[in-house]
Amino acid sequence: ENSFNDDGLMLWNLANNRASQFRTQNNNFFATVNEEMLDLLYAGQSDLERKDCVNFETTATRALHLMLVPLVQSTIWYAILNEKLSSDSTETSLVVGEAAALSVLPIVSKYDEEAAAVIERNMIRTEGIKPVVEGPQAVANAFFNIIDDIGLGCEYIGEAE
Repeated sequence: ENSFNDDGLMLWNLANNRASQFRTQNNNFFATVNEEMLDLLYAGQSDLERKDCVNFETTATRALHLMLVPLVQSTIWYAILNEKLSSDSTETSLVVGEAAALSVLPIVSKYDEEAAAVIERNMIRTEGIKPVVEGPQAVANAFFNIIDDIGLGCEYIGEAE
């Protein structure tokens, strides 16, 4: 039997971890994005059972957009952590932040190439350049530019502690 205390793996767990850091938890202390994702999974199941392809496409698109939330939060979180590091740092958080950024860059660039460039300049390592050179707020602002385009508001991303 699964419960909300059994976080599982991958995006579900990542969303729950980031929810506590970005104040996007529900009253049961798990990510509000996961709560909505559960509703969408049930809605998608119902759409398929009814052979309602039009609504299923809408439901699936919404679910795909929600999956971006913990990845965006992670990129911002590691921008905050890595801003303090030097250009010659070997901290593991640099690799994790770069991986998070790389996971969303193709999608961000589809909506806003300049936003993607800001994220890339700050999160992708370049020898001799300090990490997050423009600051974590520049990274967060770059994401803000596309959040509305994909039907999410700031309440989904939250704010870092």
